[in-house]
Amino acid sequence: MRKILFCCITVLFLGTSLWAQESDDFDDFESLFDEVTDIVVEDAANLPAATEPYSGQSATAGNITFSGSTTSNLGGKITWEDGVWDASPGATLSSSLDFAAKVDSTTSVHGSFSAGFPGDLQFSVSSLYLDYFAFDTYVTIGRRGNTWGNTRIFSGANLFIAQSEETMTAEEKAAAAEAESKLAAQGYLNTNIVSDSGNGMSILLRRSTRRGELALLGYTDDFNGYSMDTVNAAFCYDTNIGLTGLTVLGRSYGFSSSEPYPVIGLEEKRTVAGFDIYAQELCRIDYDTWTVPAVVLTAGFYRLWFEKTPHFGLNVEVQDSWLPEDGIHHVRIGADAGFKRLGSSGLGKIGLSGNWNFADTTGSLTLAFIRSELIRHGDFMTAITADYSGSGIAVSAATTLAFSISY
Repeated sequence: MRKILFCCITVLFLGTSLWAQESDDFDDFESLFDEVTDIVVEDAANLPAATEPYSGQSATAGNITFSGSTTSNLGGKITWEDGVWDASPGATLSSSLDFAAKVDSTTSVHGSFSAGFPGDLQFSVSSLYLDYFAFDTYVTIGRRGNTWGNTRIFSGANLFIAQSEETMTAEEKAAAAEAESKLAAQGYLNTNIVSDSGNGMSILLRRSTRRGELALLGYTDDFNGYSMDTVNAAFCYDTNIGLTGLTVLGRSYGFSSSEPYPVIGLEEKRTVAGFDIYAQELCRIDYDTWTVPAVVLTAGFYRLWFEKTPHFGLNVEVQDSWLPEDGIHHVRIGADAGFKRLGSSGLGKIGLSGNWNFADTTGSLTLAFIRSELIRHGDFMTAITADYSGSGIAVSAATTLAFSISY
Protein backbone atom coordinates (compact mmCIF):
# COMPACT_ATOMS: atom_id res chain seq x y z
CA MET A 1 0.00 0.00 0.00
CA ARG A 2 2.94 2.32 0.64
CA LYS A 3 3.97 1.84 -2.98
CA ILE A 4 0.49 2.82 -4.11
CA LEU A 5 0.57 5.96 -1.99
CA PHE A 6 4.04 6.83 -3.24
CA CYS A 7 2.99 6.36 -6.88
CA CYS A 8 -0.05 8.54 -6.33
CA ILE A 9 1.99 11.39 -4.86
CA THR A 10 4.55 11.02 -7.65
CA VAL A 11 1.85 11.32 -10.31
CA LEU A 12 0.47 14.41 -8.59
CA PHE A 13 3.70 16.35 -8.49
CA LEU A 14 5.34 15.23 -11.73
CA GLY A 15 2.43 16.86 -13.53
CA THR A 16 3.73 20.32 -12.71
CA SER A 17 6.35 20.08 -15.43
CA LEU A 18 3.95 18.85 -18.11
CA TRP A 19 1.07 21.29 -18.04
CA ALA A 20 0.95 24.97 -17.41
CA GLN A 21 -0.23 28.53 -17.63
CA GLU A 22 -3.69 29.97 -17.17
CA SER A 23 -5.08 31.53 -20.36
CA ASP A 24 -8.14 33.67 -20.96
CA ASP A 25 -7.85 33.68 -24.75
CA PHE A 26 -10.41 30.93 -25.30
CA ASP A 27 -12.73 31.26 -22.32
CA ASP A 28 -15.63 32.01 -24.64
CA PHE A 29 -15.57 28.48 -26.08
CA GLU A 30 -18.90 27.83 -24.37
CA SER A 31 -20.46 30.62 -26.46
CA LEU A 32 -20.43 28.21 -29.39
CA PHE A 33 -22.86 26.02 -27.51
CA ASP A 34 -24.43 28.34 -24.97
CA GLU A 35 -27.92 27.61 -26.24
CA VAL A 36 -27.53 23.86 -26.83
CA THR A 37 -28.60 23.20 -23.26
CA ASP A 38 -29.41 19.55 -23.90
CA ILE A 39 -25.88 18.53 -24.86
CA VAL A 40 -23.43 20.88 -23.18
CA VAL A 41 -22.56 20.85 -19.49
CA GLU A 42 -21.86 24.01 -17.54
CA ASP A 43 -18.52 25.53 -18.44
CA ALA A 44 -16.48 25.71 -15.26
CA ALA A 45 -13.79 27.79 -16.94
CA ASN A 46 -16.24 30.68 -17.37
CA LEU A 47 -17.32 30.73 -13.74
CA PRO A 48 -15.64 32.95 -11.14
CA ALA A 49 -12.45 31.45 -9.77
CA ALA A 50 -12.38 30.34 -6.17
CA THR A 51 -10.07 33.21 -5.33
CA GLU A 52 -11.47 35.90 -7.59
CA PRO A 53 -11.73 39.19 -5.66
CA TYR A 54 -15.10 40.88 -5.31
CA SER A 55 -15.55 43.30 -8.20
CA GLY A 56 -18.63 45.17 -7.00
CA GLN A 57 -20.54 44.09 -10.15
CA SER A 58 -22.58 47.02 -11.46
CA ALA A 59 -23.97 48.27 -8.14
CA THR A 60 -22.91 51.66 -6.81
CA ALA A 61 -22.48 52.62 -3.17
CA GLY A 62 -25.79 53.06 -1.40
CA ASN A 63 -27.81 51.54 -4.26
CA ILE A 64 -29.33 48.18 -5.08
CA THR A 65 -29.08 46.79 -8.60
CA PHE A 66 -31.60 44.22 -9.83
CA SER A 67 -31.30 41.93 -12.84
CA GLY A 68 -32.96 38.75 -13.98
CA SER A 69 -33.87 36.39 -16.77
CA THR A 70 -36.75 34.24 -17.94
CA THR A 71 -36.49 31.27 -20.28
CA SER A 72 -39.18 29.08 -21.76
CA ASN A 73 -39.04 26.07 -24.07
CA LEU A 74 -41.96 24.81 -26.16
CA GLY A 75 -41.53 21.73 -28.29
CA GLY A 76 -41.88 18.03 -28.76
CA LYS A 77 -39.86 14.83 -28.70
CA ILE A 78 -39.98 11.56 -30.65
CA THR A 79 -38.23 8.45 -29.30
CA TRP A 80 -37.53 5.05 -30.83
CA GLU A 81 -36.38 2.24 -28.53
CA ASP A 82 -36.71 -1.55 -28.81
CA GLY A 83 -38.81 -1.13 -31.94
CA VAL A 84 -41.34 1.10 -30.19
CA TRP A 85 -42.08 4.71 -31.16
CA ASP A 86 -43.17 7.30 -28.64
CA ALA A 87 -43.98 10.98 -28.99
CA SER A 88 -44.60 13.62 -26.36
CA PRO A 89 -44.95 17.42 -26.16
CA GLY A 90 -42.96 19.44 -23.65
CA ALA A 91 -42.86 22.85 -22.02
CA THR A 92 -40.60 24.41 -19.41
CA LEU A 93 -40.42 27.80 -17.77
CA SER A 94 -37.78 29.12 -15.40
CA SER A 95 -37.14 32.59 -14.06
CA SER A 96 -34.58 34.19 -11.78
CA LEU A 97 -34.24 37.55 -10.06
CA ASP A 98 -30.82 38.70 -8.85
CA PHE A 99 -29.79 41.67 -6.76
CA ALA A 100 -26.51 43.25 -5.65
CA ALA A 101 -26.33 45.85 -2.91
CA LYS A 102 -23.00 47.58 -2.36
CA VAL A 103 -23.08 49.18 1.07
CA ASP A 104 -19.58 50.68 0.91
CA SER A 105 -16.10 49.81 -0.33
CA THR A 106 -15.83 46.85 2.07
CA THR A 107 -19.33 45.40 2.24
CA SER A 108 -21.89 44.10 -0.22
CA VAL A 109 -24.87 41.74 -0.24
CA HIS A 110 -25.93 39.48 -3.11
CA GLY A 111 -28.90 37.24 -3.75
CA SER A 112 -30.63 35.20 -6.43
CA PHE A 113 -34.19 33.88 -6.33
CA SER A 114 -35.59 31.45 -8.86
CA ALA A 115 -38.63 29.39 -9.79
CA GLY A 116 -39.54 27.00 -12.57
CA PHE A 117 -41.57 24.06 -13.79
CA PRO A 118 -42.42 21.28 -14.69
CA GLY A 119 -42.54 19.98 -11.18
CA ASP A 120 -43.91 21.79 -8.18
CA LEU A 121 -43.87 25.51 -8.97
CA GLN A 122 -42.20 27.04 -5.94
CA PHE A 123 -39.73 29.79 -5.26
CA SER A 124 -36.20 28.94 -4.12
CA VAL A 125 -33.24 30.92 -2.88
CA SER A 126 -30.40 30.00 -5.22
CA SER A 127 -27.90 32.21 -3.38
CA LEU A 128 -27.87 34.78 -0.60
CA TYR A 129 -24.56 35.92 0.81
CA LEU A 130 -22.54 38.76 2.32
CA ASP A 131 -19.15 39.87 0.97
CA TYR A 132 -16.84 41.65 3.40
CA PHE A 133 -13.22 42.80 3.10
CA ALA A 134 -10.98 43.18 6.16
CA PHE A 135 -7.29 42.55 7.00
CA ASP A 136 -6.48 41.94 3.31
CA THR A 137 -8.97 39.05 3.28
CA TYR A 138 -12.22 38.64 1.37
CA VAL A 139 -14.91 36.98 3.50
CA THR A 140 -18.08 35.51 2.00
CA ILE A 141 -20.82 34.26 4.33
CA GLY A 142 -24.14 32.71 3.33
CA ARG A 143 -25.47 30.45 0.61
CA ARG A 144 -23.22 30.49 -2.44
CA GLY A 145 -22.13 27.71 -4.78
CA ASN A 146 -18.44 27.48 -5.68
CA THR A 147 -16.68 26.04 -8.71
CA TRP A 148 -13.09 24.92 -8.33
CA GLY A 149 -11.15 23.39 -11.17
CA ASN A 150 -10.46 23.63 -14.89
CA THR A 151 -12.18 20.48 -16.16
CA ARG A 152 -14.97 21.17 -18.62
CA ILE A 153 -16.82 18.10 -19.95
CA PHE A 154 -16.59 15.92 -16.84
CA SER A 155 -17.06 18.88 -14.51
CA GLY A 156 -20.02 17.25 -12.75
CA ALA A 157 -20.73 13.91 -11.09
CA ASN A 158 -23.39 13.30 -13.70
CA LEU A 159 -22.23 13.96 -17.26
CA PHE A 160 -25.58 13.49 -18.93
CA ILE A 161 -27.95 15.84 -17.09
CA ALA A 162 -27.24 19.52 -17.82
CA GLN A 163 -30.54 21.16 -16.93
CA SER A 164 -31.52 22.54 -13.54
CA GLU A 165 -33.40 20.23 -11.18
CA GLU A 166 -36.04 22.95 -10.90
CA THR A 167 -37.24 22.12 -14.44
CA MET A 168 -36.66 18.34 -14.36
CA THR A 169 -39.51 15.87 -14.31
CA ALA A 170 -39.64 13.03 -11.78
CA GLU A 171 -38.46 10.59 -14.47
CA GLU A 172 -35.50 12.81 -15.37
CA LYS A 173 -34.51 13.13 -11.70
CA ALA A 174 -34.67 9.35 -11.31
CA ALA A 175 -32.49 8.88 -14.41
CA ALA A 176 -30.00 11.41 -13.08
CA ALA A 177 -29.81 9.64 -9.70
CA GLU A 178 -29.30 6.29 -11.41
CA ALA A 179 -26.52 7.67 -13.61
CA GLU A 180 -24.76 9.26 -10.63
CA SER A 181 -25.02 6.01 -8.65
CA LYS A 182 -23.46 4.07 -11.54
CA LEU A 183 -20.56 6.49 -11.89
CA ALA A 184 -19.96 6.50 -8.13
CA ALA A 185 -19.77 2.71 -8.15
CA GLN A 186 -17.09 2.97 -10.83
CA GLY A 187 -15.04 5.19 -8.52
CA TYR A 188 -15.60 8.51 -10.30
CA LEU A 189 -15.40 11.71 -8.29
CA ASN A 190 -16.93 15.07 -9.04
CA THR A 191 -14.01 17.03 -10.49
CA ASN A 192 -15.46 20.16 -8.89
CA ILE A 193 -14.78 18.89 -5.38
CA VAL A 194 -16.99 21.57 -3.77
CA SER A 195 -19.97 21.11 -6.10
CA ASP A 196 -22.23 20.64 -3.06
CA SER A 197 -21.15 23.90 -1.40
CA GLY A 198 -24.35 25.69 -2.45
CA ASN A 199 -26.62 23.33 -0.51
CA GLY A 200 -26.19 24.94 2.89
CA MET A 201 -24.49 27.66 4.89
CA SER A 202 -20.91 28.44 3.93
CA ILE A 203 -17.98 30.63 4.96
CA LEU A 204 -15.30 31.37 2.36
CA LEU A 205 -12.01 33.15 3.10
CA ARG A 206 -9.86 34.36 0.18
CA ARG A 207 -6.46 35.95 0.53
CA SER A 208 -3.68 36.84 -1.88
CA THR A 209 -0.13 35.78 -1.05
CA ARG A 210 3.24 36.60 -2.58
CA ARG A 211 3.08 33.54 -4.83
CA GLY A 212 -0.63 33.03 -5.40
CA GLU A 213 -4.08 33.01 -3.85
CA LEU A 214 -5.45 30.87 -1.01
CA ALA A 215 -9.10 29.97 -0.40
CA LEU A 216 -10.47 28.25 2.71
CA LEU A 217 -14.07 27.04 2.67
CA GLY A 218 -16.33 25.56 5.33
CA TYR A 219 -19.94 24.64 4.64
CA THR A 220 -22.83 22.49 5.78
CA ASP A 221 -24.85 19.90 3.87
CA ASP A 222 -28.10 21.80 4.46
CA PHE A 223 -29.70 24.40 6.74
CA ASN A 224 -30.98 21.91 9.34
CA GLY A 225 -28.63 22.90 12.15
CA TYR A 226 -24.86 22.88 12.36
CA SER A 227 -22.58 20.25 13.91
CA MET A 228 -19.35 18.47 13.10
CA ASP A 229 -21.49 15.72 11.56
CA THR A 230 -22.57 18.04 8.74
CA VAL A 231 -19.62 20.44 8.30
CA ASN A 232 -17.39 20.02 5.23
CA ALA A 233 -14.00 21.74 4.91
CA ALA A 234 -11.98 22.52 1.76
CA PHE A 235 -8.93 24.47 0.62
CA CYS A 236 -7.62 25.68 -2.74
CA TYR A 237 -4.28 27.31 -3.54
CA ASP A 238 -3.57 28.80 -6.98
CA THR A 239 -0.03 29.67 -8.03
CA ASN A 240 2.34 29.72 -11.00
CA ILE A 241 5.63 27.89 -11.35
CA GLY A 242 7.34 29.31 -14.40
CA LEU A 243 4.82 28.98 -17.21
CA THR A 244 2.79 26.47 -15.23
CA GLY A 245 -0.56 27.36 -13.72
CA LEU A 246 -0.85 25.10 -10.68
CA THR A 247 -3.71 24.48 -8.26
CA VAL A 248 -3.52 22.36 -5.12
CA LEU A 249 -6.88 21.52 -3.57
CA GLY A 250 -8.53 19.19 -1.11
CA ARG A 251 -11.61 18.61 1.01
CA SER A 252 -12.98 16.56 3.89
CA TYR A 253 -16.56 15.48 4.55
CA GLY A 254 -18.80 15.74 7.58
CA PHE A 255 -18.81 12.79 9.97
CA SER A 256 -22.33 11.79 8.93
CA SER A 257 -21.52 11.86 5.21
CA SER A 258 -21.72 8.72 3.11
CA GLU A 259 -18.32 9.76 1.68
CA PRO A 260 -15.86 8.46 4.30
CA TYR A 261 -12.55 9.53 2.76
CA PRO A 262 -11.12 13.02 2.22
CA VAL A 263 -9.97 14.05 -1.26
CA ILE A 264 -6.73 15.76 -2.27
CA GLY A 265 -5.76 16.83 -5.76
CA LEU A 266 -3.60 18.78 -8.14
CA GLU A 267 -4.46 20.64 -11.35
CA GLU A 268 -2.28 21.97 -14.13
CA LYS A 269 -3.06 24.13 -17.16
CA ARG A 270 -1.03 25.47 -20.05
CA THR A 271 -1.53 27.04 -23.47
CA VAL A 272 0.46 25.36 -26.26
CA ALA A 273 0.15 26.49 -29.89
CA GLY A 274 -3.26 27.99 -29.20
CA PHE A 275 -4.58 24.89 -27.39
CA ASP A 276 -5.49 25.12 -23.72
CA ILE A 277 -4.28 21.84 -22.21
CA TYR A 278 -5.28 20.87 -18.70
CA ALA A 279 -5.10 17.95 -16.30
CA GLN A 280 -6.41 17.06 -12.86
CA GLU A 281 -5.44 14.30 -10.44
CA LEU A 282 -7.69 13.47 -7.48
CA CYS A 283 -7.06 10.90 -4.74
CA ARG A 284 -9.20 9.55 -1.96
CA ILE A 285 -7.12 9.01 1.18
CA ASP A 286 -8.00 6.43 3.85
CA TYR A 287 -6.21 8.05 6.79
CA ASP A 288 -6.87 5.02 9.05
CA THR A 289 -4.75 2.70 6.93
CA TRP A 290 -2.95 5.35 4.81
CA THR A 291 -4.04 3.72 1.59
CA VAL A 292 -5.57 5.17 -1.57
CA PRO A 293 -9.00 3.63 -2.34
CA ALA A 294 -9.49 5.63 -5.56
CA VAL A 295 -7.52 7.78 -8.01
CA VAL A 296 -9.28 9.80 -10.72
CA LEU A 297 -7.18 11.28 -13.53
CA THR A 298 -8.73 13.75 -16.00
CA ALA A 299 -7.00 15.39 -18.96
CA GLY A 300 -8.18 17.35 -21.95
CA PHE A 301 -7.73 20.23 -24.34
CA TYR A 302 -9.90 22.86 -26.00
CA ARG A 303 -9.51 25.54 -28.60
CA LEU A 304 -11.61 28.13 -30.39
CA TRP A 305 -10.70 29.11 -33.95
CA PHE A 306 -12.16 32.59 -34.42
CA GLU A 307 -9.81 34.06 -37.05
CA LYS A 308 -12.29 33.31 -39.83
CA THR A 309 -16.05 32.94 -40.13
CA PRO A 310 -17.63 30.59 -39.22
CA HIS A 311 -15.99 30.12 -35.85
CA PHE A 312 -15.10 26.56 -34.81
CA GLY A 313 -14.52 25.11 -31.34
CA LEU A 314 -13.29 21.74 -30.12
CA ASN A 315 -13.05 20.22 -26.64
CA VAL A 316 -11.87 16.67 -25.87
CA GLU A 317 -11.55 15.15 -22.40
CA VAL A 318 -10.51 11.71 -21.09
CA GLN A 319 -11.05 10.42 -17.56
CA ASP A 320 -9.64 7.34 -15.83
CA SER A 321 -10.98 6.09 -12.50
CA TRP A 322 -8.47 3.72 -10.93
CA LEU A 323 -9.35 1.52 -7.96
CA PRO A 324 -5.90 0.35 -6.78
CA GLU A 325 -7.10 -2.28 -4.30
CA ASP A 326 -9.15 -3.98 -7.02
CA GLY A 327 -6.69 -3.25 -9.81
CA ILE A 328 -9.52 -1.91 -11.95
CA HIS A 329 -9.49 1.02 -14.38
CA HIS A 330 -12.70 2.65 -15.63
CA VAL A 331 -12.11 4.92 -18.62
CA ARG A 332 -14.49 7.29 -20.39
CA ILE A 333 -14.04 9.94 -23.07
CA GLY A 334 -16.12 12.94 -24.07
CA ALA A 335 -15.94 15.48 -26.89
CA ASP A 336 -17.78 18.65 -27.95
CA ALA A 337 -17.38 20.38 -31.31
CA GLY A 338 -19.32 23.10 -33.02
CA PHE A 339 -19.60 25.86 -35.60
CA LYS A 340 -20.94 29.33 -34.90
CA ARG A 341 -21.99 32.23 -37.16
CA LEU A 342 -23.20 30.03 -39.99
CA GLY A 343 -25.24 31.27 -42.94
CA SER A 344 -25.57 34.69 -44.54
CA SER A 345 -27.13 36.09 -41.36
CA GLY A 346 -24.45 34.58 -39.12
CA LEU A 347 -27.17 33.34 -36.75
CA GLY A 348 -26.77 29.60 -37.34
CA LYS A 349 -24.98 27.14 -35.05
CA ILE A 350 -24.22 23.42 -35.26
CA GLY A 351 -23.05 21.42 -32.25
CA LEU A 352 -21.88 17.81 -31.97
CA SER A 353 -21.44 16.18 -28.57
CA GLY A 354 -20.50 12.60 -27.72
CA ASN A 355 -19.29 10.44 -24.88
CA TRP A 356 -18.30 6.82 -24.37
CA ASN A 357 -17.82 4.79 -21.18
CA PHE A 358 -15.47 1.88 -21.85
CA ALA A 359 -16.30 0.21 -18.52
CA ASP A 360 -19.89 -0.66 -19.38
CA THR A 361 -19.78 0.00 -23.15
CA THR A 362 -22.37 2.75 -23.10
CA GLY A 363 -22.34 6.04 -24.93
CA SER A 364 -24.27 8.87 -26.49
CA LEU A 365 -24.00 11.06 -29.60
CA THR A 366 -26.00 14.23 -30.20
CA LEU A 367 -26.17 16.49 -33.25
CA ALA A 368 -27.91 19.84 -32.72
CA PHE A 369 -28.77 22.79 -34.92
CA ILE A 370 -29.75 26.28 -33.72
CA ARG A 371 -31.15 29.23 -35.60
CA SER A 372 -30.89 32.23 -33.28
CA GLU A 373 -33.54 34.96 -33.29
CA LEU A 374 -35.93 33.07 -35.55
CA ILE A 375 -38.50 35.34 -33.96
CA ARG A 376 -37.90 38.11 -31.47
CA HIS A 377 -36.30 36.58 -28.31
CA GLY A 378 -36.96 33.14 -29.77
CA ASP A 379 -34.40 30.59 -31.01
CA PHE A 380 -35.26 27.47 -32.99
CA MET A 381 -33.39 24.36 -31.85
CA THR A 382 -33.52 20.79 -33.10
CA ALA A 383 -31.40 17.85 -32.02
CA ILE A 384 -31.03 14.13 -32.72
CA THR A 385 -29.55 11.86 -30.04
CA ALA A 386 -28.48 8.22 -30.21
CA ASP A 387 -27.87 6.39 -26.92
CA TYR A 388 -26.13 3.02 -26.93
CA SER A 389 -26.19 0.43 -24.16
CA GLY A 390 -25.90 -3.33 -23.89
CA SER A 391 -29.60 -3.65 -24.64
CA GLY A 392 -29.39 -1.79 -27.96
CA ILE A 393 -29.70 1.70 -29.41
CA ALA A 394 -32.33 4.30 -28.55
CA VAL A 395 -32.82 7.25 -30.90
CA SER A 396 -34.65 10.45 -30.06
CA ALA A 397 -35.32 13.70 -31.91
CA ALA A 398 -36.48 16.92 -30.30
CA THR A 399 -37.52 20.30 -31.68
CA THR A 400 -37.83 23.34 -29.44
CA LEU A 401 -38.64 26.99 -29.71
CA ALA A 402 -36.67 28.57 -26.89
CA PHE A 403 -37.51 32.03 -25.58
CA SER A 404 -34.93 33.88 -23.49
CA ILE A 405 -35.37 37.34 -21.98
CA SER A 406 -32.86 39.17 -19.79
CA TYR A 407 -33.75 42.27 -17.83
